[in-house]
Amino acid sequence: MGYIISKVFRSLYWNRWISLLLLAEIMLGMSVFVYSTNLYYAITNEEAAVKVQETDLLLQITTRDESLASNEPAVTLADYQKIQRKRLIKQYLQTK
Repeated sequence: MGYIISKVFRSLYWNRWISLLLLAEIMLGMSVFVYSTNLYYAITNEEAAVKVQETDLLLQITTRDESLASNEPAVTLADYQKIQRKRLIKQYLQTK
């Protein structure tokens, strides 16, 4: 291991400019990689939170047992689908 480190330092000494440019390129590449991975995970977490929030706002559900925080009955998914079906039938009949 010491031989490898000394060889790297020796090549850095003799090829200073090329080595400095290479190190700068490696640092830039790593920083772009870290930035992109952080951005990816931040966006996926935000999209997951928005998806849950959209479902909560649509169905007025705030807990997993389909009840509101104030213990009022919530609209369940089945109720919402029934409402949508009735609304579509009503629109269809009005257009005829």
